[in-house]
This record gives sequence, C-alpha cells and structure tokens, in this order.
Amino acid sequence: MSKDDYKGHATATLWYPRAEESRKHVTIELMDVRAADDLRIEYDFDRDGYVIKQQRWAGGMRSFGGDYEEWVEVAFIEAWKAACSCTSASVRCLAIACCLFKTD
Repeated sequence: MSKDDYKGHATATLWYPRAEESRKHVTIELMDVRAADDLRIEYDFDRDGYVIKQQRWAGGMRSFGGDYEEWVEVAFIEAWKAACSCTSASVRCLAIACCLFKTD
C-alpha cells in the first residue's frame, strides 16, 4: 500500500490476485473516535466486479477482543459500470466492446 500524503488518501493495488502467492483482498479499518465495522474489498472474476464485505460479529455486536463469525457481502460494484452502460442481457461485453459495439 502506498500513501500519498499531499492528497490525503492511500492507494492499494492488488497485483494479480488470482496468483497463489498474491494478496486476495484489502481490509479497511477506521481509526477514529467514531466506531465503524471493518470492510474488505476483493475482486470477483466470475462476476467481473468488486465485492465489498463487512464483518458479522458474534452476538450482533463488536466487542474488543471478541471474535467475528464471518465476512458478509454487502455490496457488489461492476468493473466497468462507470465507463459505459451495456444493458443488453444477451451480450456480455468488456467496456471497450460495450461502448463501440453496443447492440441495444
């Protein structure tokens, strides 16, 4: 992970996450007086997009030192949704193909 101090943000890159020795996800934790659950972001190659997961805590509440039950998917973001809109259900397309050869 790299931190760009002058811009006030951090960048995380998943280098080839399908490779066996690669990192598969990024976990985001908020360190502040405001409490928030951790988030995990990973790429789903089958659905071609990003999955955001949130921890489900035992008993429904997070307790310091407590264990979480599992990571639960809370959002899915299509990989190319912002690039163009391809609404045809009969065509699975990449962003370039969608924009150039749109059939609907």
